[in-house]
Amino acid sequence: MTTKSALLKAIRARCLDCCCYQPGEVARCVSQSCPSWPYRHGKDPSPARRRTAENLLSAGEISRKKRQSEK
Repeated sequence: MTTKSALLKAIRARCLDCCCYQPGEVARCVSQSCPSWPYRHGKDPSPARRRTAENLLSAGEISRKKRQSEK
């Protein structure tokens, strides 16, 4: 099973390859259309948060609205 950290390391390695193995260039990358761009520092920009009752409720409301709009 692939772990999240292994995926982030692979994305970081790809970014370094793209920028000729210059970490400073990876940090200054302006290619925001690249799917790897948010992960270029080897970190998840939005790590998983603990689910609270409020988050679960809002997630349920979103899925319910999505199902209603598909009808």
